[in-house]
Amino acid sequence: MQAQGDPPTVKPGLEIHRDSLIKIIAEAADELSFKQATDIKKLPNYIATNANQSNVQLVGQPEELILAKWMFNFNADTIINEAELAKVAWFALAMGGKNGAYWFISNLEKIKNNMNKDFTQTMIFNYNRNGTLKYIKKSKTLILVFNPPVL
Repeated sequence: MQAQGDPPTVKPGLEIHRDSLIKIIAEAADELSFKQATDIKKLPNYIATNANQSNVQLVGQPEELILAKWMFNFNADTIINEAELAKVAWFALAMGGKNGAYWFISNLEKIKNNMNKDFTQTMIFNYNRNGTLKYIKKSKTLILVFNPPVL
């Protein structure tokens, strides 16, 4: 039994149903169509890719996702880059709330101001969701990952 003032009980997974997350992602990126790929560690793996180099991956049982990841490769077209980054910001908002969106946008500015440097930052958004933002300069890849904390 949980005592008053104790942190909430940690539940398995990201505490969001895969179908619900896919609907939220579709609000910003309806061109992404998720398809089941090869399982990862015997867990369902769903991937969606669009023509603008965005790739979204959801791993885990429908009610117990253990990974939600958005990858984007920057290109020479700044209009496409900005449109895709707005979708990633929507994903950050969906997974991390207002703090997630603020965290993503403020760190994205740091990345854009120095794209010749790798970047990684992790933040805990609640008792059951970590976010990691990474930029890899060699491939010009932005990766935003949400997963449960390691217990």
